Amino acid sequence: MRWNVGSLALLATLALPAMTGCLTAGAPGGFDRARLFGIVFDDQRRPLAWVEVRHGGGRSVMTDISGRFVLDEVPRGPVTITASRPGYGRVVTEVTFTNRTQVLYIRMHSAAFHLELAEAALGAGDTAEAAPHVSRALETAPDDDEVRYLAAVVAL
Repeated sequence: MRWNVGSLALLATLALPAMTGCLTAGAPGGFDRARLFGIVFDDQRRPLAWVEVRHGGGRSVMTDISGRFVLDEVPRGPVTITASRPGYGRVVTEVTFTNRTQVLYIRMHSAAFHLELAEAALGAGDTAEAAPHVSRALETAPDDDEVRYLAAVVAL
């Protein structure tokens, strides 16, 4: 079979979009919705179990014993992820989900972590430094007597 220049041009015109479509559909970034994998850690960088994680208005999932979670049907692009667990500050983060192999790492701080920082700042006489930590500890553990005591000390 003999090919002329016109036949090759037509073949190239038809094949190129088909090949490009195949390449983008199979590429890691070529998706509308996908699973987002992640791990939640505590302030000591240990995996944190039983954290509720959700994206936007989607369903929530709980982390397993190793702090891992999988969110289904996460849309490509900017997404708000919220992680919460009693005794820890709520974490709200905006991530850009562009690659279905992405892994999201979330670090959560406990009330004890914030209390430690607040006590250190108060020990150094720096109430301005202690105030945001006491505030976060109050959000995390509002019924804790030590937290309320430190809040009163900072307020004075």
